[in-house]
Amino acid sequence: MHVSFIILLVGLAATATLQLASFIYTRIQQDRKAKELGCEKAFSPPDFGILGWTNLRKFLDAVNTSRSTDFLVERWQIMSQTYGAPVGTYRYSLLGIENIHTVDPENIKALLATQFQDFEQGPIKRAIVQPVFGDGIFGQDGKKWEHSRAMLRVRIEIWH
Repeated sequence: MHVSFIILLVGLAATATLQLASFIYTRIQQDRKAKELGCEKAFSPPDFGILGWTNLRKFLDAVNTSRSTDFLVERWQIMSQTYGAPVGTYRYSLLGIENIHTVDPENIKALLATQFQDFEQGPIKRAIVQPVFGDGIFGQDGKKWEHSRAMLRVRIEIWH
């Protein structure tokens, strides 16, 4: 039993090390791509807690009281006050998953029209989003993502 416990600890340590290495590698790749595309540094909220746990708790409280939109608006207001300028885009880690939120018109244009191929949901977000929204624009990647954005782009052009 003693040997089994040691093997378990080694396995857990190896898994944690691989997860950390994967997170660091992904962050470096994202930062490199952002620099290549001329992106400005995304702000990070000041009070997300360890792995974003504090923010998750606050967000779930807001959802349970039908205040999720208010919560997100307040988040942008807090960051704008903290950084002394309007914050259009911010990034945060939530339980080890990197997230980026934006209301910046140029970022939305890039996401929906000019550089959509550079963005993807990823398998974890698709697994979370698809049961709620189905196989629509919010849960797609690749060719489906391209097709949905092309359809939306036509609608946006009609509105303007």
